[in-house]
Amino acid sequence: QSVSQSVSQSVSRSNVVPVAMAAMFLTCIHTTYALHCTTLSSLVNDVSEDELIGKRVGMFSYGSGSVATLYSIRPRVPTADGAAFTLGRIAQTTAMRARLDTRAECTPEEFAEAMGMREQAYDKAPHTPVGPTDHMAAGVYYLEGIDEQHRRTYERI
Repeated sequence: QSVSQSVSQSVSRSNVVPVAMAAMFLTCIHTTYALHCTTLSSLVNDVSEDELIGKRVGMFSYGSGSVATLYSIRPRVPTADGAAFTLGRIAQTTAMRARLDTRAECTPEEFAEAMGMREQAYDKAPHTPVGPTDHMAAGVYYLEGIDEQHRRTYERI
């Protein structure tokens, strides 16, 4: 049994962990589209483009309970010089590992307080959110306010 466990752990580390990075750190990914985007982003951020070219990659989503999605993709070398959609470009643009590493840690109590503030603000209009924005990365959009007609206004750091 220990031999089969060590073999399966090795296979899991090489085949599953690279595509599960986002799901492990972000958890609740509800739509198939978002799941597949994060799965592909995780994969290309952890495995080099050269290792993926020509290999079959399984894309899977549990769906919402009764339906699941499974299909495969086979990355290939771009056919045009300067192609905008390449695995390397996805990895560079998403920079997922670097972005995940910049997240701020908080205690369970701080998290519960933040969730409590969101619960109090749910479906409120007008509403102006409270809280610091100094921990947000440059270029991030955040909610500035909600007017009487539930229209949202965003600002950018």
